[in-house]
Formats: sequence, structure tokens, C-alpha cells
Amino acid sequence: MVTAGASAKQIKFDAADSVFTASSGDIGSIMYSVLRVGTSAGDATGMLIAWAKLSTTVFNVTSGNTLTNQYNASGLFTITSTP
Repeated sequence: MVTAGASAKQIKFDAADSVFTASSGDIGSIMYSVLRVGTSAGDATGMLIAWAKLSTTVFNVTSGNTLTNQYNASGLFTITSTP
């Protein structure tokens, strides 16, 4: 989930770390991570906010293992409006 906190002419985007567990089989062909805005966890229509290339080649998370996207404690990014 992404939350936005506003101050004077600033919007700060932050999110809880995301953890994906391969519980009943492998999670395959991973190379990128995407961050999008949605109204719920299963909302596939959310707008893309950011993406990150995790590796130069695809990789798998094998059954029983996890992939964690750990975000900076200061937030993902801040947008500042100037007059």
C-alpha cells in the first residue's frame, strides 16, 4: 500500500516493504519490480508510479523462499511544487 503525506507544497510517497513468498511452487521469470497505485491489493488497473530493475537476467524464487522489496525508511520519493 502506498500512502501520501502532504506538507507545504510537498507530497511524500511511502509504502510498507513488500514480501512475496513462493509457498506452493516457484515464482518465475522475475527481473523487475513495479510500484503502482490501486484501490485494493488485487486491483490490476492501478497507475504505474515507479519501477526498478532487480537483475540483469531473469531469476526465480524457489518454493519456500521469499523476495522482499525493502524501501528506504525516509520514503520512496517526494514531489515538491514550486510556484
